[in-house]
Amino acid sequence: MHPTQTLFLCALTAITGSVSGQITSLGKLTFEGPLDEEEDLSAVAILGDSLLVGSDEGTKVQILQPDPTNPSIYRVRPDLDINMLVSKTELDIEGIARFKDTNVFYVAGSHSLKRTLLEPNATKEQNLAALEQIVFEPSRFHIYRLEMDLRTLKPISKRGIGLYRLLSLNPVL
Repeated sequence: MHPTQTLFLCALTAITGSVSGQITSLGKLTFEGPLDEEEDLSAVAILGDSLLVGSDEGTKVQILQPDPTNPSIYRVRPDLDINMLVSKTELDIEGIARFKDTNVFYVAGSHSLKRTLLEPNATKEQNLAALEQIVFEPSRFHIYRLEMDLRTLKPISKRGIGLYRLLSLNPVL
């Protein structure tokens, strides 16, 4: 049995031209089932009456469907998991957004370098030295385009692009 997690969620439901999008409050929801990296949930988008969710430490997008008897309960559908990476390296999902009113979604990694976490019992000097250790993880510099089948909730296509080389050419980025 997997734990039940109750969250208050908002989702970016549309991106339109030059408008920044519309944020829809989903209210207080309960998730049931094997949610990947549930302590680090970082992205959600609406797909019909279902949700696409991703986590900061995970490598996949998961589909959650509402319970037919209680619309505030969403059940994880592990059979519909969308693995974004072949490796176990984290994607560091920071956002999922739907393109207009289409069945196309974009999943974005963090596009940042990884640093060591600060240790509460370490000295200031030790923590500063740890922060200087930067790890490059190519998987964090990707954005994926998912085209979803609205009936089956399965991806029709998945394409990814690594942006590190492009970003590294711009000194501001």
